[in-house]
This record gives sequence, C-alpha cells and structure tokens, in this order.
Amino acid sequence: NIEHTIELLASSEIIITNSYHGAYWGVLLGKKVIIDSPWSSKFWTMKHPGRILEKGEHWRDVVDSIQVDNTALDECISTTTKYWEKVKGFAS
Repeated sequence: NIEHTIELLASSEIIITNSYHGAYWGVLLGKKVIIDSPWSSKFWTMKHPGRILEKGEHWRDVVDSIQVDNTALDECISTTTKYWEKVKGFAS
C-alpha cells in the first residue's frame, strides 16, 4: 500500500530503484535516488531524475556525487496548485 511504500522510502538515505514512482517519490522526499536499469523513456524525461546509472557503473561509485534537490517537492506542489486553479477556472 502507498503508506507503507512512502514510510519505506522516507526511512532510507539512498534509494536504488528501477521503479518510476519509487524514483519520483524518492526525489520528492529529498533522498539520494539511483535509477538502475531504466526500462521506460519516462525516466529520461523526469525534471529531477536523481542519478541514472550508466552501463557498467556501480551505485557505490556514484552515490557520493549525487546532489539532493530540496526544491523538487515545493516545485511539484506549486505546479499542481497552479494546474488545479486553472481547472477550477474552466468549471466557473
């Protein structure tokens, strides 16, 4: 369930995943996110993707170079709020 998933991600310092939502939520939570074996073009178009491993790279070799983006959550909330206001405007 989503509550358990968010608790698990929030309790981690580093998230290594090939799940789009795991990567996205990890970035929003301000975690170091490493994407291993991205399987969809969605990973390449994320505004705040974390770190996508290149072929042959190991996560231990890149983890110290990952910069956490602490603006991602606020930016997402702002974008969602603006979109919601636009949608509400159509209903008026």
